[in-house]
Amino acid sequence: MSISPRKAVTRLCVGLEFMSLLLRFLKNDFYWIGLRNKSGWRWEDGSPLKISSIVSNSLIQKCGAINQHHLQAASCEALLPWICKKVRL
Repeated sequence: MSISPRKAVTRLCVGLEFMSLLLRFLKNDFYWIGLRNKSGWRWEDGSPLKISSIVSNSLIQKCGAINQHHLQAASCEALLPWICKKVRL
């Protein structure tokens, strides 16, 4: 799931402080952020999600999305925009 040729990565939220900052800028729309539920919620690089739980109402919802209110599990086939974090060189 590459999202940009300019060294952007999908792993985005790694702490509560950054998550709180991000939530202030989001609206009601959902965005992909690079989370998958494979034996627990993990970022694209395999590191575990270390913050709040993800709202889910179906076992087929294996990808994580975010809006201004919370993290939400969603079907990985849903067409949503991405939020990416650029890696400093």
